[in-house]
Amino acid sequence: MNNRIFQSVDANPNERFDIGFELVLGQTATELPEEISILHRDIEETTTIIKNLIYTPESDKERYFNKLLDLSKFAFLTENENAIPLATNYLIVLREEILLSEGPRIKNVHMKKLGLGILGIIVVSWLIFFITFVSSNSTKRRTSNVFYCMYRFVSWNLDFIRGS
Repeated sequence: MNNRIFQSVDANPNERFDIGFELVLGQTATELPEEISILHRDIEETTTIIKNLIYTPESDKERYFNKLLDLSKFAFLTENENAIPLATNYLIVLREEILLSEGPRIKNVHMKKLGLGILGIIVVSWLIFFITFVSSNSTKRRTSNVFYCMYRFVSWNLDFIRGS
């Protein structure tokens, strides 16, 4: 099988982390064999994934992109009849690498944002509690009531966090 359907496969100079595919003269995109069309679509989807990694250092994105570019060149510019199946398998491995590397990083960023939001809610709740408590209690009972109310408020927050 002749895989030389593309004349060139190279990094797009007009857009960062994009691959430009140039068809051989006389070839149209609608004439592509199904397995080549599917691999081309999957490579384009992977470039979109790489472009949208917003919490990833540029060096890591560049490394993923270079692997994808090498894979694309191997798949579409060689005469090896096993190039398409090998490239398809390697693309799966590359996507799993991106997922395993970037998934925890993205999760940690979102967990930190969630934690800061919850911390803000707790601080505001404490401020409201103390403002209303201090203004409503007499001076004699204030000290003992403050500790009891703090204990109740903390236990209520812990119950809420545990989901009880």
